[in-house]
Amino acid sequence: MMDRPIRGTFLPLMRSRPSVSILFLSVALTILSPSPEKACATDRPSTASAITKTPPVDATSRALTNLKAIVLRDAAGGFIAPKFAPDGLQLLLSRPGYLGIYVVAASGGLPRLAIPSHASQADWTRDGLIGIRDPEQQQILVFHLDGTLDRTDPLPTGPVHSDHDRIYTRPSDGGAPIAVSDTSDRFIEPKLCPLGKNVAYTGVQTGLFLSRADGTGAPIFLGRGENVNWGPKGDFLLFARTRDDGHDFVEGDLLCYELQRQTLFNLTAKTGLLLKSPSLSPDGKTVALEAEGIIYTSSLP
Repeated sequence: MMDRPIRGTFLPLMRSRPSVSILFLSVALTILSPSPEKACATDRPSTASAITKTPPVDATSRALTNLKAIVLRDAAGGFIAPKFAPDGLQLLLSRPGYLGIYVVAASGGLPRLAIPSHASQADWTRDGLIGIRDPEQQQILVFHLDGTLDRTDPLPTGPVHSDHDRIYTRPSDGGAPIAVSDTSDRFIEPKLCPLGKNVAYTGVQTGLFLSRADGTGAPIFLGRGENVNWGPKGDFLLFARTRDDGHDFVEGDLLCYELQRQTLFNLTAKTGLLLKSPSLSPDGKTVALEAEGIIYTSSLP
C-alpha cells in the first residue's frame, strides 16, 4: 500500500524556497493517494468479462399451485408490500403509496392500522416489533403493534454494505473490507445469505447478481430481479421479476434460483397474475406476495 505523502517532505532538504514544480508534484501525489478505507480494502478487478451468464429459466418443472388470497382489494385500493413477522404468524402491510403501516394475521383477515406513518422504511424488528428507519438521524424508531413508541435503536452495521456504488463484505476476523462487485454499474441493496457464504445485490442498470462473500470466483448474473429473499439455509434465492411500460406493470413473476443445481425456476409463469413484493416465511416454506391490491400466500413447491 502506497504511503500517503507528507506536504512538508521536501522542505527540510532545501535552503531556498521550493520550486513551483516540486510543490505541484507534492500536492498532486497527495490528491491522488487513495483514502485509508479504499487503500486497505481488498479490491477486485472488473468482472465484466468474467461474469457467469444467466442460467436459462425453467418455467415448467416447479410452480405455485395453491395461491390463496388472504387479504382482498377494497375501495381504498387494497394493500401492498407484505412482510412476514419473525415468528411467521403475522404480516406487515401498507396501502398503495406506502400510506400507513398495517398488521394482519398470516392466515388472512382484515388488516389493522398500527401506525399512521409512511411505510417505505418500515420492517419487523427481531423481537417482533415494528421498526421505521430514519437514515437522516441514523436511527430506527421501534414501535409496539398498538403504535406506541418503545425505543430508538441505532442503524445496525452489518457484515455487508454498499459504498460509492460498490458492494463490500466485512470478514468475521476483522480484516480489510472485501469488494465483491466491480465498477461496471451502480450496485445497491446487498443481502447476505444466512450462512454468510454468498451475497446477492442489484445493479441499477443491469440486474441481480450473486457473488461469493469472500470475493473469489465470478459473479452469477440472474437477470432482472428485486425483493430478494434468502432461504433459511442459504440454498436458494427467491425474488420478483417485474416489468412496466412506464405507467403500469405488464409483467410480474416469482423466480427461485437453486444454488446447488444452478437452476433458475419461474414459479408463477402460469398464474396469469402480476405478482410482486415476495416475502418468505422464516421457515422457508411459505411465500406472501401482492397483485393488484390483493395479498396472496402459497406454500413453495
